[in-house]
Amino acid sequence: MNISGKYFFWICFLARTSHITQLAAVHGNETFSTYVMPDIPITPSASDITGLEVRNGILYHHGKKVNTSSISVALDSFFSFLEKFNNVILVGHNIKTFDCPVLLEALESCRMIPKLTETVKGFLDTRILFKTVHPNLHSYSQQSLAKTLLNMSYNAHDALDDVLMLQSLVNKVEFSDIDHNCSTFSCQYACDIFNYQKLIHKNLPSLQCLIDQNVISLGMAKKIAGSGLDFSCLNLACKRNQDGIYALFTEKSLNCKFVRVTNSKRILDSVNEFFMSLNES
Repeated sequence: MNISGKYFFWICFLARTSHITQLAAVHGNETFSTYVMPDIPITPSASDITGLEVRNGILYHHGKKVNTSSISVALDSFFSFLEKFNNVILVGHNIKTFDCPVLLEALESCRMIPKLTETVKGFLDTRILFKTVHPNLHSYSQQSLAKTLLNMSYNAHDALDDVLMLQSLVNKVEFSDIDHNCSTFSCQYACDIFNYQKLIHKNLPSLQCLIDQNVISLGMAKKIAGSGLDFSCLNLACKRNQDGIYALFTEKSLNCKFVRVTNSKRILDSVNEFFMSLNES
């Protein structure tokens, strides 16, 4: 199977939760690249990796001044590039874990997530793809794959060079429809995971006392937080009904075969006992 006609994109950012500083894409022989002035300082270690630094309000890449725009203008330009083509699939290396959350964070801040779902059909993560097609490699970093499969090195951590190398790598590899399907995910899935992680970030701190007192594990706390529940919700459910925790954790949404949190009697009893004891004191 060949996907050389699809899109390859890579985002250069300062940290996992940071702002995009460079965005690039390629389709066939057409390329797109833009720089964004970051809203937070670039640390020396990040500058060493990316070659980006800000001096007197000007962004430099490996010592050369580059033109920058705001993140909203950069994303607008990115979508203008994508809109020239049909059935867009954004392809990137390890994007499921790293780049997609950063991209969605930027899109949400600019109220552009609807634009993504209108323009983009889905995503393909080439790290998953290469692990499926070449399961016994020592490393699956893009630099290592370029050296192993193409015997080439390149200017890593420059968005355009990264994306061009990724295009070369994918064009080199033969893979099946099954391999392709295992490596792809929809925009809806990406948005659902993004919103789930936001709920965890919002609600998890309130559940820390339950973790500290060994009422629940960190993993279970994340599951509770990701379901939209925080400490006050659990406490209120217990106050209203002695079986409130049980009902809350085991409820099912319409047409869903999975419970909201868990059916585990041990966990249900542990959480219920904690809040019953709390409200008796």
